[in-house]
Amino acid sequence: MTCQKQKPWIFGYHAMPKSNADKMVGWQKPPHSFWEGLEMNVHTPDVYGLVRVSTIKQDVEHQIQKIKEHYPHVKDFFIEDGVSGALPRSQRPIFQKAIATCKKEKALLVCTRLDRLGRNAPDVLDFFQNEIQKGKVNVEVIGLPLDPMTTPIMVGVGSIERHLISERTKDALARIKAEIRDKGFYVTKEGKKITSLGSPTDLSKASAKGLATRRAKADLYAEAKLPLIISLQEQGMSLRGIANRLNELGERTIRGNDFNAQQVKLILGRG
Repeated sequence: MTCQKQKPWIFGYHAMPKSNADKMVGWQKPPHSFWEGLEMNVHTPDVYGLVRVSTIKQDVEHQIQKIKEHYPHVKDFFIEDGVSGALPRSQRPIFQKAIATCKKEKALLVCTRLDRLGRNAPDVLDFFQNEIQKGKVNVEVIGLPLDPMTTPIMVGVGSIERHLISERTKDALARIKAEIRDKGFYVTKEGKKITSLGSPTDLSKASAKGLATRRAKADLYAEAKLPLIISLQEQGMSLRGIANRLNELGERTIRGNDFNAQQVKLILGRG
């Protein structure tokens, strides 16, 4: 009795004997044109980066670098330099241009954090629900999936956290000023004595007057950041934890970079 040889098959292309398909025995590589046909059907969208900093003193490079690490072939960047995230998106022309471009080209818009889309919670939620969720524009926040379950929660938590930190910072500042007024000084947890406090406005005034040395500017900068750092420290945070929280809040070092534990320690040491 003669056994008739079965025709080989694989996904509609004859390349594997049917009787051996499960064991992958007798497989023959399909012609090159088969793989080319598959590759031709795969479309990779262009990628644009969205970068935003609230003040012109902040550096955009760390955001650009992070996007490039995830998307080395990013086509271009839309940079909002000195634009507050509290503004509604209708008042942010560069953001509007980024959205319009990505819609037109069916491209992906990438940013490093959710608050780069904005800090105005109702506006960010509206953008998510009416633009992203409905598939009108493709947006990615690195390391944070945008889905209807978690995104509204993250936006709300971020808004509440910023408000609470602002209130705690004001309380800490008022308490430190009162202690300096009553005792003549305030002692930090590190045992440093503070006899006066600066403020963010002092830093801009000092710049306007043209301080002669970088050290004087650094001292004023440290004094401006000190109340917030002390407030976080009093919550039991480590130096590394404080640095991470400052970065999450969009705070930057005097050179516009991310904070690390050593830089937090230096600011506390200048107090």
